[in-house]
Amino acid sequence: MNKVLMIVALSAVSLLQPCWSNPLPPYEIGYVKAFPPEIGIYAIMSFDISGDTIATGAGIAIINQGVVVPENWYSGPPFILDSSNTTGFAINPEGDSVFVDIAEWGPHVQFGLLGQSSPPIRGHYIKRYYGQPEFNPHLSFEFAMPYQGYTKVIINEINAGSTWNRCSNFIEFYNKADYAICLDNWRLVCDTIYDFPANAFIPPHGFYVVDECDFPLRFGMDYGGDNLYLLSGDNK
Repeated sequence: MNKVLMIVALSAVSLLQPCWSNPLPPYEIGYVKAFPPEIGIYAIMSFDISGDTIATGAGIAIINQGVVVPENWYSGPPFILDSSNTTGFAINPEGDSVFVDIAEWGPHVQFGLLGQSSPPIRGHYIKRYYGQPEFNPHLSFEFAMPYQGYTKVIINEINAGSTWNRCSNFIEFYNKADYAICLDNWRLVCDTIYDFPANAFIPPHGFYVVDECDFPLRFGMDYGGDNLYLLSGDNK
């Protein structure tokens, strides 16, 4: 897994193990996807959730009749709630709170600008993990696990508000180390993923700038506030 250096928050996590919760809630939201809206649920017992609701920032969605969540807490894939079994279900990808009303009780998740967890990005989901030793749940990208500690390369400056010149916005990185660092396999994540070019180096105590002209389609970076994550490529 990759390391994740998050501007909003940084949390230590381990693999998804719902059985660590004590006492066990009747269900757990295992992951959230925004494109298209999707929730994965683990349940300790079978639930008929016909007519129950999903509350998000977009409003209240209704779960269709005949929808039953199977007992899948200890084995099996998560049960999926999406457009096939709900009506009016939407998620704000920048940040949202998601609450599923099952048996009038249940936990909710917050992410992005509303919480300390990473927001889902197009084509990917955020998955619930549990930190050691407190077992506090966190949500993170399915392709990267948050890491406790900081990398030598940090996000030093962000310009997201310039309009006077094309490609005047940028993200600047600084290398705190006494040696050059190769940025191969590093990633920058906003509303989608920017992969650093091959053989890109940042010199010791030097800077590296990613210009807006290099941002991929739908990368975003909203002036009023956004979520920005730097993922290292050393697979530790």
